[in-house]
Amino acid sequence: MFIEAFYSGDANNTGSSSNSTLININTQQSSIGLVCASPISAGFGSTCNIAISGAFGRVDGERISFSADLGTFDKTTCSLSSSACSVDYYPTSAADFFEIVTATYGGDSNNTGSSASALVIITQPYMILSSRSGEVGTIVTVTGGDLLPSQSLTLTYDGLTLGQPTCATDSSGLVSPDCAVIVPSSSPGVHTVTISDGTNSVSSFFAINIVIDASNDFAGLRASIGGNFTVDTGLNQLAGILFLEANNDTTGASISSKNVAVSIAYGTSTRVAFTLGFADGGYGFGFSCEMTIAGGSFQCLLSRGPDVNGDGSVNILDLAQIAYYFGGVQGSPGYIQQGDLNGDGVINIQDLAIVAFFFKAQVYS
Repeated sequence: MFIEAFYSGDANNTGSSSNSTLININTQQSSIGLVCASPISAGFGSTCNIAISGAFGRVDGERISFSADLGTFDKTTCSLSSSACSVDYYPTSAADFFEIVTATYGGDSNNTGSSASALVIITQPYMILSSRSGEVGTIVTVTGGDLLPSQSLTLTYDGLTLGQPTCATDSSGLVSPDCAVIVPSSSPGVHTVTISDGTNSVSSFFAINIVIDASNDFAGLRASIGGNFTVDTGLNQLAGILFLEANNDTTGASISSKNVAVSIAYGTSTRVAFTLGFADGGYGFGFSCEMTIAGGSFQCLLSRGPDVNGDGSVNILDLAQIAYYFGGVQGSPGYIQQGDLNGDGVINIQDLAIVAFFFKAQVYS
């Protein structure tokens, strides 16, 4: 700014003026501080407080504007009082994990504008199932948190509301410790369990397994098979670990035991068949099992393996082997032990039927 003095003169004096003088007037560099409550749970608000410092002159009554990418405010501007003001920020359901809130002061003739940002961390609702797999009727405890406080919860299983038992959140938004799901009748595979407080929903997954448990006698042996399969209906695949054990049915002495990892892609088929052999060094026996995917039913037969020629698959060559020795009686030249699948001492239609039933079954040794 330039200042210059003028004298207009009078009857005795002429007018005059001074040289102009440059005066620099600088606006004050103000700064804004912003603090927002954090972390907050989804569905809750965060109070954001701002304060102006370093301002020159009166700033009360001037307005601060607020913005955020995802969310709303109880008011988008606030009026300064004692150089401070506040707003409440509410993130939308699309806000994920954190949001940035920005406050802006536009400045005035005495003060420069300034802005500040604050990070608001948004905790997401969560749930944990005490078990992720099992059978129909399994009681699964549900834990979780960051839900709306003191609310009744709705539990659903594959979208169907479960009437048992009543679950709720406490004053901190944690799921009550007595909340549990009794797995309803459903097919093997992965199912969705969801809890909702009316505003927030969160899901987890529970897999219905196919449980195998069978025992059979064969040629002086007592053998058992046990384990379970997890069914992946998305990949059309089942997998599990089975335990096989064989004992002398008279003395109880152990003959063989083993764990076998089984993984089978079943495609569009509703039936799965496989054979599991014992390494007994003499009998060449094992379990042949058939399962239905949808119902989870199974049947297992203890016999000599239907892979008669031992090439790793049950195929036409095994049927041909049985047919070639068909009618052979134990002790005669036309008899082979591996062709007498059921161990009755004769190679006949029953042995042929076993191979036919497990035709193309996956073989594990």
